[in-house]
Amino acid sequence: MRAVGFTVYLNKICDNYKIRYLKTSGIRNFYMQQISNYVVNNGYDTMLISTLSKHSLQVHNSHYDKVDIKEFCQRFYETEIGTVYLKGKVELENKYSKESIVEKGCGHCSLQKCRLFGKLGCFMCEDFITTLDCIPYYEKEIEIIDKTIKDTHIQHEKEFLFSKKKLLVAYLTELMKLESKVE
Repeated sequence: MRAVGFTVYLNKICDNYKIRYLKTSGIRNFYMQQISNYVVNNGYDTMLISTLSKHSLQVHNSHYDKVDIKEFCQRFYETEIGTVYLKGKVELENKYSKESIVEKGCGHCSLQKCRLFGKLGCFMCEDFITTLDCIPYYEKEIEIIDKTIKDTHIQHEKEFLFSKKKLLVAYLTELMKLESKVE
């Protein structure tokens, strides 16, 4: 069957079953994304992707897979981000001095002198700025919080740590989204 004949036949099927019209490349891309979703959602070995897609894992990931970064971070760090509002800014480049580093390297203060009063962390300040080079610090801090949560027996302290972890994962998610746009 020639390509034109196949397209006509495919369109008739779409008409009969009230399916959205897609070109064959659109159908292929949808199928390939479903393979990724199936493997990830069911916790199967990623090598199954190669078997089902007939592509190497690298080719499949670079051409067909669309990773939901927020979903990935929530699963990987075992936390629900929800609709966390980030007061700080996420920027590409670090153009801040070493003196402006705050939160153990997770970001910078855009002011000469801190204006935060009380026990709120820098993450809750509109003058907080984090950049791509801070990603390793977030990963390290989240790991430290996870260990602290395990060792903490007082419930309200655990709840505070869970809230802080949620905030860290939310910032890390935004950094990873920005990083994926640059690559």
